[in-house]
Amino acid sequence: MDTLDGEFLNACERGNLNEVLNILYYHDNGPVKLLKTDPNTLDHMHYFHAVCLNGHCDVVEQLFFFNVDVNLDSEYGTPLAVACQGGHMGTVKTLVKHGAKIHDPNTNATLTPFFQACKHGHLDILTYLIEEEPDALLVLGSQLLVEACREGFLDIVVLLVSKNIDIDGGIPPSSPSRESIAFDMSLETPLQAACSQNQVEVVEYLMQEKVEVNVSIVQKYYQVLGEAVRRNFTEHTDRYRKKQTGKTSLLKGKFSNGNFYDIHKSWFTDYAEQLVALDLSSNQLHNVPKEIMNLPSIREIDLSANNLFELPEVDNVEDSRLEEIKASSNHLKHVPTSFFNIKCLRHLELVNNEIISLLNCDVSEQFDMDDVIPDAVTWQCHSLKSLNLARNQLKSIPSAIHAANSLEKLQLFGNKITSFPMGWKCPLRILNLSQNELMDFKQSVFNTWTQTLVDLNLSYNKLTSISWDICQLQKLQYLDLSHNTIENMPPKFYWTCSNLRKLNLANNKLYGVSSRIETAAPPRNSRRFTITRSPTEERVEIEDEFPHEVFGATLESLDLSDNKLAAVPSSVCQFTSLEDLNLSWNRQLRTLPPELGNLTECYQLGLEGLHLSGIPKFSRSGQYSKDVLTYLRAKQRKAVAYFRMKLMVIGLQGRGKTTLLAALRGRPLPPNISTVGIIVNEWTVSGSSSILGKLKRDQTIAKDAGTYKCIAVNVRGRKSENITLRIGEEARFEKKANSLSVAIGGKAVFSCRPLSTDGEMSIKWRRNGQTIQSGGKYDVGSESLTISDVSSKDCGEYYCVARDGHSIITSIGTLAIKNEKPCIHKPPEHLQLDVGMYARFYCAASGDPTPEILWQNAKQPNPNVFEIEKVNISHVGVYTCTARSKDKVSNAYAFLTVDNHYRKYTLLVFVREFKFDFQYRY
Repeated sequence: MDTLDGEFLNACERGNLNEVLNILYYHDNGPVKLLKTDPNTLDHMHYFHAVCLNGHCDVVEQLFFFNVDVNLDSEYGTPLAVACQGGHMGTVKTLVKHGAKIHDPNTNATLTPFFQACKHGHLDILTYLIEEEPDALLVLGSQLLVEACREGFLDIVVLLVSKNIDIDGGIPPSSPSRESIAFDMSLETPLQAACSQNQVEVVEYLMQEKVEVNVSIVQKYYQVLGEAVRRNFTEHTDRYRKKQTGKTSLLKGKFSNGNFYDIHKSWFTDYAEQLVALDLSSNQLHNVPKEIMNLPSIREIDLSANNLFELPEVDNVEDSRLEEIKASSNHLKHVPTSFFNIKCLRHLELVNNEIISLLNCDVSEQFDMDDVIPDAVTWQCHSLKSLNLARNQLKSIPSAIHAANSLEKLQLFGNKITSFPMGWKCPLRILNLSQNELMDFKQSVFNTWTQTLVDLNLSYNKLTSISWDICQLQKLQYLDLSHNTIENMPPKFYWTCSNLRKLNLANNKLYGVSSRIETAAPPRNSRRFTITRSPTEERVEIEDEFPHEVFGATLESLDLSDNKLAAVPSSVCQFTSLEDLNLSWNRQLRTLPPELGNLTECYQLGLEGLHLSGIPKFSRSGQYSKDVLTYLRAKQRKAVAYFRMKLMVIGLQGRGKTTLLAALRGRPLPPNISTVGIIVNEWTVSGSSSILGKLKRDQTIAKDAGTYKCIAVNVRGRKSENITLRIGEEARFEKKANSLSVAIGGKAVFSCRPLSTDGEMSIKWRRNGQTIQSGGKYDVGSESLTISDVSSKDCGEYYCVARDGHSIITSIGTLAIKNEKPCIHKPPEHLQLDVGMYARFYCAASGDPTPEILWQNAKQPNPNVFEIEKVNISHVGVYTCTARSKDKVSNAYAFLTVDNHYRKYTLLVFVREFKFDFQYRY
């Protein structure tokens, strides 16, 4: 470096404008040679780059008078890149003003202005660059996020994540330079970069944003991750507080709804003496460290909604303090035997798995469950109160369950159970065996559950009769036997269920007929209840066996829909406390007995799908249950329709009372002489007479246009009105509103054009019930709507409303946002209905690609509508509409509340640690 070269570089670095200009103007070789020097020939930074790096904006402005190249490239990048490196906003804006390229796809990514601003933590400059060139993030976004995580610039990480940069480090498929990115860091994920430099705050934020925590990262960086997950442990202040003996506070671990593919035992063993509750639900875990199940103080573990195929055993069941284990929605094939030997265990929930046996054996294709001797297995779960094994593949329940002598709630619905063990002594209150393959239920429950069982659900099985054991459940309040093949009711003397409130016998094979038995002497046309036998057997007619003497005073709901009733059993008419009676879809039922009117408390009477005779129009089935029952009560009293009415005309003498009556009756007017006294006459009015005149034309054509005259005449004169009928061509659209898919920051242009042959039509654009006016980001044209700087809030439906003096037509266009979660622009609405009413939830969404709509846990995409034909108390809850577009998901929620006449069943939602807990309130 010669003396002049060194002096000029030093002046540029210090920003000495006078010295710089002196050298440029008075140097023998002129100013051009120094500034035009090839950067590659210098052993130091180019002069212009040195000025930009040090942020001397005044010098930069002067150098442009010497035609310096604003995009002069070097090993340090462009002048703009080094200005971003130095963090000089003024210099950056000056260079951009003079034509500096913000993003050049051909430039090495590490030398771009974006990367230099990110690497050196200049948030303001990076924000400015993104605003000027947002599309650059499609190419550089992932690398910028990795670098920001490595350097620990949390504010920049937050900015990039808000711009929808893939938090797991993937390069978008739409990136134009996906194949050209070759530097090493493109293979590193943001989480790996942050962990490699021990950037704990960044790791915490990434985990908060549901970054993928895979197996390799956990194994390599478990210590850094352990520091980050400390925030997941909070003080536990619930029921275990009173059991605490030391001064150390109890803790609960909250890891649910993350994206953990693996966890490390050290995260939890550090809190072994304090951790009492651990929630690992809704992750991607494939295995659980054995140490977690054996933590000395742990009471509650939730492993639901993962990808677990097996669970570790509990080593010391004698000392284990586990009281609650949840592992629903996994792929478990068996249950660890130790679970049923934990003496403190109170609640075990394993819903929606693939469990084929409760005997912990090696499950394989060659394994035959019939080879296992159930009696050889013993359990010690004497404290177990709730066992939920619904939606599995169980075929039987081992007799070892008899050890659960504290069991109060047993849920086994949705399995393949063909037999149930003999009843055992325990305070069982709720038993759900619906959706299985039971042929009978004869469990000898006498002296076991007769005084405890309150709710029994045996629906969707293969029962052909109601066993004596069921009838002996004295405390039973809810009995569901729907969707079986029950042919007859048991004899009345079987029944002892004096507390029964709800009985569901829908979708069975019950008959009711009107007939006479020759061997007895009952009243003629008495109601009988009939059993259906196989076609080879003779039908036997027996008396109605509904024991109204037993539970007639308590029964509130009776569902006999979808049977084969030919007549309503007479004993049904004696259930005076009945509030809900469903007789729908008994297609042989033609009449209703007048005695049904005795049900004065009944507010819901289901008569759908029936072709009844003798019910007047004002008492149709459906909403007017009270009207039907009122009519039947009147019919029972042998009342007849009354069509007479008294009309009394009172007034002073000589004021025209007699004349008024004559005019109303269409008779000649009497002489104008006062009538003395009271005149009583009978006036018969024909039902067909009317003072309403109508002219109806079903299908108008062009020649029907013209003036029509309506003339009204009475004894006092006549009056007419002219009515003009104008026939125009039906308005329609020549071009309907278009649907668009636009990236954030882009421009959306809707257009529609009405076609009208009868005058001009005005156009308005509406969204969410509001008319859109020009201004701000909206520009409303005669046939178009332009939205500038589109954001995620702009997604949804836009209505093009065209109208003239005679017609209004509407066309709908949809705006979807690219690379964004689906937009649910019509979420389902909350409903409050009565029992038996029809429920309909509607949900609509837009996205790119077009999202599919699913409701709750449906396995196949459903239409936009979710319907419930007849709601009941069991339908109370939250209904979730999920819009899914590739890997992006949006949810919307609606609540269904069901009113049951005097009781209102309301869903209470307690949001605690992002979990929904549901309760019914009476």
